[in-house]
Amino acid sequence: MDKLSVGRFITEQRKAKGLTQKQLAEELNVTDKAVSKWETGRSYPDVETLERLSAFFGVTVNDVLSGKVIAQTDFAEEADKNVVQVMRETRKAKNILKGIIKGFVACLFLVGFAFGPVRFFITFPHFFSETAEVNGWEITYNNLFNAAYLDCYIADPDEEDFDITVPDEYNGLPVTRFGHGSHVPTAPFYINMDSYMNAPEDSKYNYCFTKDMIVCETDGDFFCIENIVFKMRIGKNIKEIKDVDMDYYYPHLNEDGSITFYHPVVEIYCSEENKHFYSEDGKLYKKSDGALVTDFEYNYYWNNK
Repeated sequence: MDKLSVGRFITEQRKAKGLTQKQLAEELNVTDKAVSKWETGRSYPDVETLERLSAFFGVTVNDVLSGKVIAQTDFAEEADKNVVQVMRETRKAKNILKGIIKGFVACLFLVGFAFGPVRFFITFPHFFSETAEVNGWEITYNNLFNAAYLDCYIADPDEEDFDITVPDEYNGLPVTRFGHGSHVPTAPFYINMDSYMNAPEDSKYNYCFTKDMIVCETDGDFFCIENIVFKMRIGKNIKEIKDVDMDYYYPHLNEDGSITFYHPVVEIYCSEENKHFYSEDGKLYKKSDGALVTDFEYNYYWNNK
């Protein structure tokens, strides 16, 4: 089970029914942006939507999580793989539960297994986390774990200078890392530039691309890639880069018929008060060993000329 395989499977099933992302969203009572996130691997449907989605496509939940229709003879093996991966993603969160909540968690396990392990482990992270948007930052916060995590930054195309500051805290909770498991597996942090896209709903350019998809799916159309540089200022509280995915390219149709793919890259400036990271020449490094943090994409340019 991996995010891109799941996204491609959803895309294939949607197109097989002749639906746009907006039409599928209406069938499932979600937003078309949610469908776009699923299809590009930026997030996963929650458990209730996953059940409706699989029923609508006439496949099983396990088919969706596996990214393919599973033969009956292979069903048990694939289900085991999916359960194991979901368990691994939630293990760290479970290990830090302490004291009085241990008994509560044990009860949750008993109830979870009564209703099925896959459903339980997909639902588990939702019990304690909520999401909010503040100054363009989408933040998942968790009072039980006394921390807040960065899910994404939503870019405003009207901004003249993308100089963005990571909030040190939200609602009294320290913002400690990039990436969080508001869906299972852990959802990566990304920079959302959906507002740059302008293609019609039925166009293949109506959703975000990855670099590999540009090469395979532009079908000879002329395109270029324009990097949008975000000056990202990191404060004192960030201590972990959990998961970052910057392999997103946002297509914009130009008047001459060409396509510009807008691609976010970063220049990072880290507070000297941060105990875990430092910055140099717009890049982020670990203080523990001086290693470059390679999760981010730093400023570069690539096109097909």
